[in-house]
Amino acid sequence: TSSAAGELSSRDLISEQKIEEALGKLVNKVPKFPPGEDLSEDDKVNELETFSRKVPNLLDNKLVQRARRQVSCTGEGYIVTVSDILWKVAEECLGAEQREFVEKATGGVGTSTGWMRRYADAAIFFGDLALSMLAIEKLQKLRDGLT
Repeated sequence: TSSAAGELSSRDLISEQKIEEALGKLVNKVPKFPPGEDLSEDDKVNELETFSRKVPNLLDNKLVQRARRQVSCTGEGYIVTVSDILWKVAEECLGAEQREFVEKATGGVGTSTGWMRRYADAAIFFGDLALSMLAIEKLQKLRDGLT
C-alpha cells in the first residue's frame, strides 16, 4: 500500500525488508552441499537426498509461501520467487564447483534472465545438481588418472 500515488510507504518497505531478512535466516538453516570435500560417491548421493528434502521444505515454509504470493511494494513482481530463493540457496549453501555448474547451466547468475527462467522450477535445479555431481566426479577421475 502506498500513502500517495507512486509513493512507497516506509512501513511497507520495512515490512518487506523484515520478510527478506527472515528468508535469509531460513536459507542459512539449509545444510551446505556438499558438506565436505572427502566424501565417497555414496555419501554424496545421500547428502544430495538430504539437501533435496531441505530445500523443498524451505519452499513450503509459510513465510516463503506468503512472500511468493505478495506483490512487492516496489511494484516489480513478487517479494520473492522460487528462482530467487534457489539463488540464495546456491550462494549460501552450495560448494564452489556446484555453484559454478548451476550458473553455467543457466548462462548467468541469480538475477539473470537465464537463471530466472531455468530455475522457476526447483526440480530442474536438483537435476542440475545431480548432473554436477556426475560431472565433478568424472573430472576428478580424469585428473586422478593423469597423475
